[in-house]
Parts: sequence; structure tokens; C-alpha cells
Amino acid sequence: MALLKTVASILILSVTALAGSPDFVFMRSSLAKKAGFTVHQFNTQLLSAQKRDLEQYEPQEHACPMDLKVKAHNIFDHLLEASSLKHNYAMLNITPALVVLCDEGNKIGLGDGAGTRHDVTEVAEGLLNYLSTEENIAAVLAHEIAHSTRFHFDRLELRLDLGNVEQEADTVSLSILRNAGYSPEIALTALKKIEPALGPASQQIVPRIVSLQKQLQHL
Repeated sequence: MALLKTVASILILSVTALAGSPDFVFMRSSLAKKAGFTVHQFNTQLLSAQKRDLEQYEPQEHACPMDLKVKAHNIFDHLLEASSLKHNYAMLNITPALVVLCDEGNKIGLGDGAGTRHDVTEVAEGLLNYLSTEENIAAVLAHEIAHSTRFHFDRLELRLDLGNVEQEADTVSLSILRNAGYSPEIALTALKKIEPALGPASQQIVPRIVSLQKQLQHL
């Protein structure tokens, strides 16, 4: 019986791995196990969370200026194609989504200007305008997509050990940016642009800047 379970587990993992990256499959399975769910139950929860989040943000999304929405969504979609996220979530019938918070015009800091809930990425209008260039916006959105690829929000909700999630997302974002045809160095450029606007809170991203500088030296 134990042998049959082992063989079945290997077959399931092999088939799933064909549809998505093995790392994604491993993390999703591990999270489900730690949460006391089957993988199917965990996937169902994730889909329900996405629908709930999108319903919450829908009025704000519709209120956004069209040109700002188009600019942000085009960059976001391009980055998704360059990451494994879109393909991996397709297995779960989930579409990663971007929501532009157009009533948050004064929010610039990364802590409240951009964030990721499950697979829904939100970014404030004020942050987009402050970043101004396509490269800076791409760097911030790639960082948020990286959070989703590593299940950071879900791990937070499950009260699992996160480690330094911001630096981990920075590292993953470098690959996403490079795959999308951007220079990985724009991740550092965007952080340096945001740093002065944070005031005293800027000390929170100094370690990230130092870490990115070291990583970029070896690329």
C-alpha cells in the first residue's frame, strides 16, 4: 500500500510539473500540507481569494484614467509573459491581475504604494506617476510579481517563516526583468528613486539597495 501511494505521488508530481515549474509545484504542495489542506483545497482557497480581492477593488479600477490603466497593464502583462506565474496559475484557472488604485494619489512608498494579495497586484496612481518611466514601473511591478511567484502573501497568512521576503522578491525580480528584455539594473534604479521620497522610512530599503548592488556585480 505504501508503495502504491509513493508511485501515485510521483506520477501526480510528474504530471503537474509538466504544466508548471517544479519549484512552483513544490512550494504549492508544501504550503497546502502545512495549512492542513489538500492541494486541491488550497487551490480552491486561492481562487476564492482572488475573486474576493477583485470584487473589493473593482470600483477603484473602473475609476482609473484609461491611459494610466493601459500603460500599467501593458507593462504588467509583458512581465507576466516573462515570468512563470501566468503559466503556473493557468493550472489553477486563476489569472494574475493588476489593480491601479486611482484614489490613492498621494501614496508613493513601496509599503503602501504597491503590494500583492494572493495573485492580485495593486499599485497606487501616485506611485506610478512618481516613477514616471516605463523602466521604473516595470521594476516595481516585477518585484510584486516576484512576491506572487514565491507565495509570500499566502505564507504570511499561514504564519509561516518568511525570512527576508523583500530581498527574496528583489532577487527573483532580476530574472523576470531580464527575461522581459529589461536591464536588471533598473531594479536598483527604481529603489534609489523611491528612497528620497520615503523620509525616515528610507532606512528600511537601504539593505535592499546594498543587496541588489552586490547581486548586480555578479550578473
